[in-house]
Formats: sequence, structure tokens, C-alpha cells
Amino acid sequence: MFKAAAAGLRPYSETGPRPHTSLYPVVSEGTWLEKNNYAQFDGWELRQLINFVAADDGVPEPEIIIEVLKGCRNNNDYALATRFLEVVRLKGGNKMSETWPYIMQEIGPTMQELGISTLKEMGYEEPELWLENVDDM
Repeated sequence: MFKAAAAGLRPYSETGPRPHTSLYPVVSEGTWLEKNNYAQFDGWELRQLINFVAADDGVPEPEIIIEVLKGCRNNNDYALATRFLEVVRLKGGNKMSETWPYIMQEIGPTMQELGISTLKEMGYEEPELWLENVDDM
């Protein structure tokens, strides 16, 4: 213990909790969007970004959604783009009826440009095997 203290080190048990560090700490801010080009990400980096966005509490900005869709298109990963759109739609929660039309209004032209169908066009807005809530019967 004395040698560690003399060297300026603390024992592991005294360090306390480690701060949360993220691979993409400022995705929701414009600074990250300016510094990085999502469209140039490879498949692994793109999936890591999507996992970070999915774990975040907020709905991502349309600019971020557009860049992720461009990355999916550059990686020829149509399925990933579809799943990402589903995640973004569900992140609206109780306000989905307000957030989703706004997001679609903002990203719609880019989706047409990239050749990505909307969830409604693909029939993914409502789950196929949705069961009625037993409390509502």
C-alpha cells in the first residue's frame, strides 16, 4: 500500500465507479456530425453506432438518421436500414404519432434518393402477429 501511494497510485478498491465512456459520445450534437462521415463507416462501425443510438433515451435527429441511412446504402445493407428505421420509430414511445410523421417528412426525400422504402410501404408499421391486449378484451 505504501509503495502504491508513494508512486501516486491508488488501490483499485478506492477508485470508485468508472465514468461511462462511449465510442460515440456526442452523436446527438452537431459537432459529431461535422467531424465524421457516417456514409464512410464500414459495417461494424455502423452497427456500433446504431447500437449506441438504440441505447440512448432520445429520438435521434433527422440529420443523424439520414447519415446512418446513407451508411447502410453504401454498405448495401438494406435490412439494417429497415431495422434502424423500426428502432427510430419505436423510440418515439407515447409521442410516436407526433415524432414519426415529422421524421418521415425530414428523411423522406433522402429515402427516395437512396431507394429505401418506407416502413408503411413495406407493411412494417404494424406487427404482423400482433396480439390484442388481454386487458382490452
